[in-house]
Amino acid sequence: MSPTCRLSLLPLLMMLLQGCVYGLLDLVVPDGGYREVITASYGDHPRQQLDLYLPEQYKADAPTLVFFYGGSWARGSKDNYRFIGQAFAEAGYPIAIPNYRIYPDHLFPDFIIDGAASLAWLEREGFAERGIVLMGHSAGAHIAAMLAYNPLYLEAGGLDHELITALIGYSGPYDDFDLSNRRLQRIFAPAQPLSVSRPINFVDENSPPSLLIHGLSDNTVVVEHSENLAAELRVHGVVVETRFYQNNGHVAVAGSLARPLRRWTPAFVDTLDFLARLSSERPTSSLPPLP
Repeated sequence: MSPTCRLSLLPLLMMLLQGCVYGLLDLVVPDGGYREVITASYGDHPRQQLDLYLPEQYKADAPTLVFFYGGSWARGSKDNYRFIGQAFAEAGYPIAIPNYRIYPDHLFPDFIIDGAASLAWLEREGFAERGIVLMGHSAGAHIAAMLAYNPLYLEAGGLDHELITALIGYSGPYDDFDLSNRRLQRIFAPAQPLSVSRPINFVDENSPPSLLIHGLSDNTVVVEHSENLAAELRVHGVVVETRFYQNNGHVAVAGSLARPLRRWTPAFVDTLDFLARLSSERPTSSLPPLP
């Protein structure tokens, strides 16, 4: 598609993204920036698959990023998030985007167990030697945060929780959220007590450095989730940074990670800045050569 056609589609995409039609971003996202996409099964269920985007040029000492998409724990597909894979692979980071089991056939904590299983696959295949940075948007940020702050999920799969070097959460529900919705009641019914499904309750001094990004006009997941989580992390002496964007809602934060929409919010720049400083603070003497 020509650059002119892509530009003409941007206003339409911005409107459609308010309805979470992320797959349409493929129409305007470049095909380059990654040399290969590996699609792999990390379990036997059809949804236990991931796409791994390998950069054309690796950034020095880049950790592997793992991005969990949102969808209220009930919908979504890795196939609609090439714009995420392209964005970070082009910046030099290998990035995995897993599918995971969802409602109605699966309830809490199946989707978190799947997240841990996807990390185990990356570790077995040699893609975690520089550590893993967990990322996620909305319900995906909840999954990422549960894995980042509650070590039991990784340890159950034989992984060292220190493998997780950071969390980057976009518009995530980390604290208590409204369960008046019957679907959410069913999804989290197995959580007994309910507190075991809230990432904020597992924060301690061993939690990884975190970047929390949220739109101040978010009516789907209110900004207090990120504010409260940041406060809890600081109580325990954990490094945490927050970025709150005026006049931006739930969809804008994730959509603006795509190259054509980056003027919408500074989320992509803020994320890369955090990753660069994270890497500069890690020891590099024991790191293996780049693949």
